[in-house]
Amino acid sequence: MLGSLPSSYLKWVSKNLRAGDSEYWAKLADEVLEDDVYKDKIEWEFAEEVLHGSDVTIKNREKAVNSISMLLEVSERYGWDNEDKIGWSKINFEFLGTSKGGRIPRLSKSNEQEKERRREIKKKKKKEEEEEDGNGWRRRERRERMRLSLVGRDGKMVNRVEKKGVLERLEDIEKQIEPKVYSPFPGRESLLKKVMNKKKIQ
Repeated sequence: MLGSLPSSYLKWVSKNLRAGDSEYWAKLADEVLEDDVYKDKIEWEFAEEVLHGSDVTIKNREKAVNSISMLLEVSERYGWDNEDKIGWSKINFEFLGTSKGGRIPRLSKSNEQEKERRREIKKKKKKEEEEEDGNGWRRRERRERMRLSLVGRDGKMVNRVEKKGVLERLEDIEKQIEPKVYSPFPGRESLLKKVMNKKKIQ
């Protein structure tokens, strides 16, 4: 079962055994490497390197890249369906790459569209939260100040009129002492009323 062999070994066979009787094995290795079932094994081998480390990933760690985020990138690159728990539970990783190992669950076209839609919703929600943090805190602060302005020392709500500030009180005083402007024709209104009453009687 060539499918149970590591991809690195099959690649070596494909590259180096292309002469004489060994060419048969090189062609078999080519067929296995191109098989869709075996591609699951190749992808999982790369994912394991990300999780457990290799010469390449150790160098990448110098860039402070998180292994989990890298694994998510791998799953997105290959189109794995990370939410298909039943599909993942059926995989026998020991025989992955063969007919006995099962298949890595992958996103269908509709699932990919749904996942993309969820990502867009998540981005939009995050943007709204950032905008709320930038502007919404001012509204919350104003509401809190207004609430505190209506609470007395004993913790009870106080009438707005009783809690007027200095400026508001000065405005009230100005309105009270403001001279009233009287009409230059004080009898005009009463005269108009009499005329209107006569018209009604007639």
